[in-house]
Amino acid sequence: MRPDEPVRARLIALQASGALADLTLDLLSFLH
Repeated sequence: MRPDEPVRARLIALQASGALADLTLDLLSFLH
């Protein structure tokens, strides 16, 4: 494992959770 692997994994996880939050907000505003 290269030294920058954990950083990249954390960035990917951050982007994924951010996209998930956007999706959830879109769903909530769509339902209301």
